Amino acid sequence: GGGETRWIDLDKAAGDRTSIEYIARCAWLPDSRAAVLQTLNRAQNHLRVWIVDRSGGDVRLALEETSPTYINLHRDLHFLPDGERFLWVYERGGYRHLYLHAAKGGPAVSLTSGEWVLRSAGGAEPYLGSVAWIDAPGGQVLLHAASPSPLETQVFRVPLDGKAMVRVSEGGGTHSATVSPGGRFFVGEYSRSGVPPRLTLHRIDGS
Repeated sequence: GGGETRWIDLDKAAGDRTSIEYIARCAWLPDSRAAVLQTLNRAQNHLRVWIVDRSGGDVRLALEETSPTYINLHRDLHFLPDGERFLWVYERGGYRHLYLHAAKGGPAVSLTSGEWVLRSAGGAEPYLGSVAWIDAPGGQVLLHAASPSPLETQVFRVPLDGKAMVRVSEGGGTHSATVSPGGRFFVGEYSRSGVPPRLTLHRIDGS
């Protein structure tokens, strides 16, 4: 509706003009006090996540990832309500897993691990993320994973300390969860070979 335009100087923040060719994603922190930008170089093997202050335009690097080949973009950047922590997906070691980062840096906490991968929730949009819901006060995440079989997609609950992952969905096949705004319920969609899609209503614990 008006107001002054504030330009974001990513070249200055990055220190050179060639390392940023693409602004691949753009979002806001939960309280809208800062924008979050993901940038890539031309070869798309150097990704950075920047936090940009809305009022002053100050730019801070929150995450940096490099690869000798290529980095797959995804939709699994999720900031917790405090804006100080966020979830991120890495493909380290060849498997796609979820990590918890501090926005101001430091080592990431691995929330999932093993010889299986996180799976997109599917749906109309081709690049929906793996995370279905984040309960920050309760310290847990609901996510989709190709476990125990790569032929299946199951719904799991994992705590933010990464100590134990619990399967929420039942039955072999493809499952997805759409969580209600208050986080008390989810609609589960289930299908498998020979069985058309079926919708069921669950409490958040899967019952």
